[in-house]
Parts: sequence; C-alpha cells; structure tokens
Amino acid sequence: MSSNKNSWSRIMDGVGSNFKRDWPYLIAASRINSVLSVATLFSVIAIITRLSNLEDLGAKALYVFLSAAATYLLAIAIIKLKAPAILQEFPNYSDFKAQENSHRWILWEFFYGIQALKAGFRLLPQTIFKRLSVNVNSISRSGMPTKKAFEKFAREEEIIVRNKEKKDEKYIIKLYEPVNFGRDLLIGFSTLDEEKVEKKYVLPIREDDPHLEAKSKELFWILFTDAAKENPGIRSVAWFLVKLSGFLLILSVVLAVYNVVFVDKDEVINNCCVHLIVTDV
Repeated sequence: MSSNKNSWSRIMDGVGSNFKRDWPYLIAASRINSVLSVATLFSVIAIITRLSNLEDLGAKALYVFLSAAATYLLAIAIIKLKAPAILQEFPNYSDFKAQENSHRWILWEFFYGIQALKAGFRLLPQTIFKRLSVNVNSISRSGMPTKKAFEKFAREEEIIVRNKEKKDEKYIIKLYEPVNFGRDLLIGFSTLDEEKVEKKYVLPIREDDPHLEAKSKELFWILFTDAAKENPGIRSVAWFLVKLSGFLLILSVVLAVYNVVFVDKDEVINNCCVHLIVTDV
C-alpha cells in the first residue's frame, strides 16, 4: 500500500466538463435575475395602493408575473441555504484578497471550509501533493510548534482513494485545531492507512514566506473548486427554478403587452381577480 504524493494525486478530481452548471455560475445567473426582486416590490406596492392601470395588464399576465417572482424567490432561498458560504461571499480570489485580512485568514477559511463540505477532508491530501503541507518528520529546526499542532483534536473522517490497481484504499484523516505561533498559523492533521501506518503533517501559513501569495491563492482555489460541486441534486433544482423564473418573466411581459395592445379593456376589466385588485374598497 502506498501513501506518498503520487497516491494522493489520484484523489484530485479536477474541473468537470459540466463546470458551467456549478454553484458559481448559478449564483451569477441568479444575480442577473435579481431585477425580479425589484419588480416584485413594485408589484406589491401596486396591489396595495390599488393602481388602476393594473387592469390593462390582464389577469394572466399578473398571475404569470407573480409566479415568476415566487419561483425566483424560492431559487434564491435554496441558494442562500445550500450554496457553500465561500462561494456566496467571494466569487473569486481577487474578492477574497480585497478584504485585506491577515495572511492567517485563508487558513481559517480552509479549516472551517473543509469541515462544512461533504467530502472536504479529501482536500487535505491535496495539500500534501501540492507541497503545501509537510510531513513533521521532514521538519528540523523550523521553529514551528509541531507537537502543539496535535494537542487539540477537532474531527476525523474516513476517505477512500483508488490506487493504481483500481482498488479502493481507506484512510482515516484526523484534523486538529489551528495553532498560532508568533504572527503565523498552522493546521495539524494525520493520515492512517489500512495497515495502521500513521503519518502526521502540518499545513503552515507564514508571513515571511516568499511564496505566501501563491500558497494563499492555491488554498483558496482548492477549497473553492470543491465547494463549487457541492450538493449537485439541490443545485439542479435551483438551476431549474432560476431558468423557469426567467421564462415566466418574459412570458408575463409578452402577455401584458398583448393585453394592452390587442385586448379590449372592457374584456380585461371583467376578470374577477384583476377587478378585485383595482376596485376601491
């Protein structure tokens, strides 16, 4: 059984062919539809104040418009509840960097982020393969508190890696609380294979590291890329609702224009629903 960096390379999923259906694109698409939230506000105001010109739009257009608004709001609710927080807060690395937090912040984001994702612990071996994490046995006189890094246990999970023979190998990964040392920060974690061979690693972030920017960016994109693929089932539902809301909005506009231009107002005003909305109490 092998647990070297070549083994961990097989755990990297990469970017799928359907990446444009991932959360970042869905969030962007929902923001394009945000005009619906404004339109919904004006609709409510119009209904409350009994604006008489609503009768010109027709009941069908009003029904379809309200359906579009409701569908959009449901999609937004799903996105807010189910899309990973990092994607909603930071659309890309430049937005994260613009916050001007300390260099330690990316490690805190990574620590909590991998625990929030369903398969987040699979990201820790990636940091080994990409040389962001180092084996504690290879560290000598680094000044890093390698013993203290394994004092406060946080969580453990089992992951599965497919080896070269296409057989599944199980590993238990233990994660420990981040530890401050000076102005810097590190995370300790360990891997335990099926032969009960344990290896300990630390993932540090240091202010004086000449590669600090590159490491911060890499950690961000490791977390971001995996988060983008989270909850595929509910993500598909949200995509459907966003597209449906856009279609219904267009349909409501078409119906409204048709009623205003082609339908006799006497026919429209006889509709019970619109009549109730626009008639004074």
